[in-house]
Amino acid sequence: MTAFIFDTETHKLHGDIIEVAAMEACFWELSGRKEFLPTMFEYQKRFKPSEPIGLGAMAVHHIVDEDLVKCPSFTKFQMPKDDVKYLIGHNIDYDIAAINRAGTETNGIKAICTLAMARYMWPTLEAHNLTALAYHISSDRKATRRGLRNSHSAITDCKTTFLLVARIIREKNIT
Repeated sequence: MTAFIFDTETHKLHGDIIEVAAMEACFWELSGRKEFLPTMFEYQKRFKPSEPIGLGAMAVHHIVDEDLVKCPSFTKFQMPKDDVKYLIGHNIDYDIAAINRAGTETNGIKAICTLAMARYMWPTLEAHNLTALAYHISSDRKATRRGLRNSHSAITDCKTTFLLVARIIREKNIT
């Protein structure tokens, strides 16, 4: 069974995928205790959309059309592993819709949304976007700021999402 912390970047809101990243994570038995930890498997790949990247999207993820010239079409995306059972992400329904638009079937894959979990856990926070939550759970905000300089790169967002879900798991004692 595979669980991916998963993120996409798209060429416009509800557009074609232009970057996909996944980090495999699972529960490991360590010293009689289950811990949620990443495996060594990470995936990141870029794709060419069907039309130029919109300025609004470009301003978010800083991927420009010239970065994608030699990339395969977004319709060539396939899950990096066959046995994916869970996709975990911040507003994961957006990412699932994006890969569905690329032609990848996600029936049978369970979605776990860290945005919904964070809104439940911390309903009074003024913001629940991934960057704000990274600062909220941080014990070293200067280090967090350094790590977030590349936020909205799909792999950086996966790593931040992993930290968020690991914190939720610890606080709620999920095994």
